Amino acid sequence: MAIPKNQVDRAWREDGAHEAILAGRREKRTLEVRLARQFLAVERSAHFVYESCVSVAEYGARFGYSPQEAKALASVGAVLEAMPDLEAALLDGRLTFDAVDVVSKILLHPAFTGVRGNWLKLAEGGDLRSLRTAVRKALAEEEAKQALVPKTIYMTPEGEQTFFEARCKAIRFVGHSMSEGETVEFLSQKWLDGDGDGEPKPGKRRLPPTKAGDSRYVPAEVKRQVRARTHGKCAVWGCWRRAFTQLAHLFPHQDGGNQEAENTALLCPRHHALYDKGLLIIEGTAENPIFKDVKGNLLPGGPGSTGGTGPPGDG
Repeated sequence: MAIPKNQVDRAWREDGAHEAILAGRREKRTLEVRLARQFLAVERSAHFVYESCVSVAEYGARFGYSPQEAKALASVGAVLEAMPDLEAALLDGRLTFDAVDVVSKILLHPAFTGVRGNWLKLAEGGDLRSLRTAVRKALAEEEAKQALVPKTIYMTPEGEQTFFEARCKAIRFVGHSMSEGETVEFLSQKWLDGDGDGEPKPGKRRLPPTKAGDSRYVPAEVKRQVRARTHGKCAVWGCWRRAFTQLAHLFPHQDGGNQEAENTALLCPRHHALYDKGLLIIEGTAENPIFKDVKGNLLPGGPGSTGGTGPPGDG
């Protein structure tokens, strides 16, 4: 691609800055390689649970790294463990951390062992968008064991949110995770079959209020109220998981707690497990819960926080 003439006319040499950038690149990459191995150690040991986090991504966000950065570092750490020779390519700039992160699932997948070299050459090209598309297609076809037809669609923000909510309901219905393509096929077939999604709908409650300790059954209307409170999302601040959320009782049933909405919070399986083990503390009320770690520190992402809550859907 030709350089615009106006840029050529106003250009001057900055060899010192150029050399400093190249020298800094190696220093920065050396540190990133070291961090990648440490993030892998945290992920593999699940040390993050001792910080009241449910994943290495949440752990990273807790300590000054973006969730994407933390996940990428752990992924690169896993690739370096399997392919130590890649460290040289990272340090001298032939490969970027972003490219290795994108292609990591391919490099670590046993089905692609014989073609790792081809994927590394593709990763050296630097076009991350094309690389992501190729990786998604290859993994999806490996999962389906057949060639897939690519489809590009455009949706309004409202339509995208509706699709993610429908996907979460579909995942809960089938009991396992589904890709976006699998979800479209599933929902299309359901529509043709005329089947419902099995979710509780608003309606008149048929059962009387539960008394403390007299039943473990949670009425459908209570489930609907609890899900509506957070729009089906895990109630923990900053957690965006939706698909496999569970009902958790603030006052345990064994201690006389009831099955009403005011005693019930919606948690993802990982936060529910942390809560049951005492590594996550919930104070306040079910309507306005306060979340703390085992040391009594407030979790990030609470009221007034400027941090993001992650993408819609489930992870």
